Amino acid sequence: MLTAKAIQDSGLILAGWVANHCHTNSDNADEMIETLKQRINTPCLATVNYMEQIEKTLDIAKLTEP
Repeated sequence: MLTAKAIQDSGLILAGWVANHCHTNSDNADEMIETLKQRINTPCLATVNYMEQIEKTLDIAKLTEP
């Protein structure tokens, strides 16, 4: 929520956001994500489930290229 507000307060347009699970089991994760969807006035583009060693699954090289 704070990041979304900071982006909007800076005059930029927040095009969307991604929810991620930081733990394997969280009893209220779905409820927390639903709350964020209601409070952040831009679309949730994706939800990323928790993964051990995500760096072996997710290649972000394209995101860091100039």
